[in-house]
Amino acid sequence: MLDRYQVKATFFEIGRNIEKHPEIVKMIVARGEELANHSYSYKSLLPSRSRRNII
Repeated sequence: MLDRYQVKATFFEIGRNIEKHPEIVKMIVARGEELANHSYSYKSLLPSRSRRNII
């Protein structure tokens, strides 16, 4: 979709996921997209039941 409309994006990545999938980070950077830090790990502050009620 980004290529179709010639749009660049910013990807907020979680450090733990970057370590697991460095190839994705390399692809993001090679495409000229922006990479931003979301944190090293992320834990939702909402209980799983509450998430269903948000949508």
